[in-house]
This record gives sequence, structure tokens and C-alpha cells, in this order.
Amino acid sequence: MQEFREQLEGEETFVARIKGDAAAFVSVWVQASFIHHLYVSPRHQARGLGKQLVLFTEKEYGRPLYLKCGAANANAQEFYERTGWVALSRAVGPDGPYINYVLPDATQE
Repeated sequence: MQEFREQLEGEETFVARIKGDAAAFVSVWVQASFIHHLYVSPRHQARGLGKQLVLFTEKEYGRPLYLKCGAANANAQEFYERTGWVALSRAVGPDGPYINYVLPDATQE
């Protein structure tokens, strides 16, 4: 998580720990309901931590929620789409192509 510290400034961050180990975290730019980071350590993936962090974020901030995902990250795209996120648009930024996603308001589903 240390490598993300600068990027997390001004965001609310929540960490999931397993036996004291930082297994996953989510950071939210609250003003825009934007999940800036959703990260699960490779050794803790496929345990439901990402889904739990999204549900926690939804309970804390409501819907809609937004995020962007690198276009090359097929695993993350599959996760988002499987858990109800909808692709809004595609763009290219300094880090390359990405997809904008929304977790729509429950009344819009």
C-alpha cells in the first residue's frame, strides 16, 4: 500500500486486513462518488474481498458510484461487469486506454 500513498491524498481509504496483513483496499474521491483504487493483493484474490469492499463503499456513499479501469485489465473488467457495473465510455489517458464504469442507482437498473 505504501506505493499508493501519494495517490490516496484527499481520498477516503478503507483497508481489509487478514491476520494483520493489508489484503485489499478501496479509496474513494467522495466529491465525485469515484472509486480511485480498488486493489486486492494477488495472494488474497478470489476470496470475495473486492466484492465486499464495493458493497461497503456502496453502503457508505450510496449509488451511483464511478470508476475507470485499464482497457488491458480483462480480469478487472470481468469482475466489474459480473458485479453490476456498466461500461459508460472508453477513453485514452496518460496511462493508456481505459473504460469508465458506473454502478448505477438502484432505481436505474
